[in-house]
Amino acid sequence: MNSNEAVKKNDVTILVNSCDLYEDAWNPFFRLLKIQWPQCEEYDIVLNTESKEFDCHYLNVRTFCGGFDKTWSKRLMDCLETIDSEYIFFFLEDEFLLEPVNVSEFDKVIDFLNNNKDVGVLYPHKNKKQTMDIDEDYFSRDLITENRRLVCICAIWRKNFLAKMLRVEESPWDFETYAPERSKQYPERVLQYNKKLPGVILYDDQTDFGYGITEKKWLPNTKKLFEKYGIEVDYENLGFYPYENQIIAQEMRRKQRKHEQKLELNPIEIIYNIKKKFMGKK
Repeated sequence: MNSNEAVKKNDVTILVNSCDLYEDAWNPFFRLLKIQWPQCEEYDIVLNTESKEFDCHYLNVRTFCGGFDKTWSKRLMDCLETIDSEYIFFFLEDEFLLEPVNVSEFDKVIDFLNNNKDVGVLYPHKNKKQTMDIDEDYFSRDLITENRRLVCICAIWRKNFLAKMLRVEESPWDFETYAPERSKQYPERVLQYNKKLPGVILYDDQTDFGYGITEKKWLPNTKKLFEKYGIEVDYENLGFYPYENQIIAQEMRRKQRKHEQKLELNPIEIIYNIKKKFMGKK
């Protein structure tokens, strides 16, 4: 497949991983998917949930109902067995697209994966942190967050690698705890967009003042996003995340980022900061 050749329809399946509890997010998600990525109609689209069917009149969405008697991982594993494509464009139901998908970059990613069989997953959003391990000046693995190199967020997976990373007994939180270390036992690389280059998509992954659902509640900014595109939602079912909790979450994130920034410093920067602290700024 040449880099300027369109991605084949059967190469990719768009998989939205969800649960019945968050059915109010399904229509907004797929509405925004169609608005921000009209070409999504060219691909198979699957919604993975427990029991509720989603009747989507504007997109051809197949609902996989895995039942309530399975773990999160087992239901996802069973869903993957019904998919024939080599790649899975994985979403959660509240990863609402804020801007048009960069189709040329998406095609470039699939072309890259086709030509680099050792890549297991690629995170297609722009990397906000400085990266060091650059692959052909294009993609990079975020060495700073290596212990969280596999997380349940939007990603383009090689289907067989995702299946290998799953364990029947695990919840999504178990997956994010154990799969990163487990992945290091496999040869497949985990890549992310280089900080300097555009990503494929833009969505907000902040759980304090961002968009989406956190702790089973709508984040308030989500309503503004839906109103912008004329999307109606019954907010009473889930309710809104309290503002006080957002302030606490924001402060916790600030402390976490400060700690991560300290870990990012290289030895030269550490020595410089020590000298600056004890000898004064020159």
